[in-house]
Amino acid sequence: MLAYRDQAVSYDDFDKVRLESKDSSSGLFSPFTFLVISILLVLSGLYFLYSASYDVAIRLGYEHYHYLSLQAFGALSGIFISLFTFLFSYKWLHRFYFVMIPIAITLLVLSIFPNYFGIVLSEVSLNPALFGALSNVAFVGSTLPKIKKDQEMRGFSYIGIFICVMLMATLCYLSGGIAYFLLVLLSSAVMLLPCGFKRIYFYLSLIFIFSTCYLAFALDPSSSEIFSRILPISDSSYYDANLYLSLMAIKDGGLFGCGVGNGIYKLGLINGIEREYVFSSFCEEMGLLGAVILIILFLSYALICLRTSKRAIKRNQGKIAALSVGMASIIIFQAIGNMLSALGIFPLSGLSLPFFSFSLGDEALTVGITGVLYRYTYLLGRGSEKAY
Repeated sequence: MLAYRDQAVSYDDFDKVRLESKDSSSGLFSPFTFLVISILLVLSGLYFLYSASYDVAIRLGYEHYHYLSLQAFGALSGIFISLFTFLFSYKWLHRFYFVMIPIAITLLVLSIFPNYFGIVLSEVSLNPALFGALSNVAFVGSTLPKIKKDQEMRGFSYIGIFICVMLMATLCYLSGGIAYFLLVLLSSAVMLLPCGFKRIYFYLSLIFIFSTCYLAFALDPSSSEIFSRILPISDSSYYDANLYLSLMAIKDGGLFGCGVGNGIYKLGLINGIEREYVFSSFCEEMGLLGAVILIILFLSYALICLRTSKRAIKRNQGKIAALSVGMASIIIFQAIGNMLSALGIFPLSGLSLPFFSFSLGDEALTVGITGVLYRYTYLLGRGSEKAY
């Protein structure tokens, strides 16, 4: 301390520099780790989708690789989308919601009233509810941090954002069901913290979300069926056939599974095994151990995005912080909802397992989101100031 008194430098200053240097160097591992995790999820998703869908394709008169080829095309489309976003600076990338919101509303309206417009969106194409949820994240993540910094008209702007979020959530509810209603509201709520709001507002938003969902359940004619599944009822007659067979497939998988390709529940027993119940087929063939590894991959995916958001906050990049959390929540909440549905804990229809469930449009969106998140992680991890 005496040797450096003239320079007014203390040991605390050296500790601060050392910690900042350590944080900067540790960021070098995040982009590579995130890239490896993303590649593992995409490739394993394609592999297990083929295992779950080849029999379905043959029974429908297609080639055995029919679903695999479409899913692979969706993944390549997502890579192209993410590479396309690399052509734009972040200043323009944050304004994409100007284009996404009108497209999302149009698709949602067409999906709600298909007979009136004479248009029926194919199950293979883009999922309007998922695209609506992503568009809502782009809108909230790009506008909320900016409004938080402005002192004038802040309250009025908050009311406007709240109305827009509720309108999008309602459209997603009418198009995709209660699951996407929850997805829109939850992905909006998690962006409050990186935008600088106090935790009390986040907790209040959760109370509002679950209160609103309770009312939505009460208005939903299938709510009694959903609540009966949540309750610990031993009578299997309360479960539909797919859910009951899904639980049996997971149970028969045991600890290590029966081996890839050796599952029997995908051979015409479970309808939609390649879509909503692909997790059941995965557990049957890979067992509890494989399911734990898959959950760890998704958790690692989320933690790296969360660390990217924290780095963005330190550099006063509120939009990047909010968008990182919001886009990651779209994928993670879908994964959680799909797994809980397959387990019969909280079965909400419509949610797919990201990277695994068959849907060309969902796969393109998921891989595209991952590409944008990788860009955030890479640039913030490397400490490049040109990113902003």
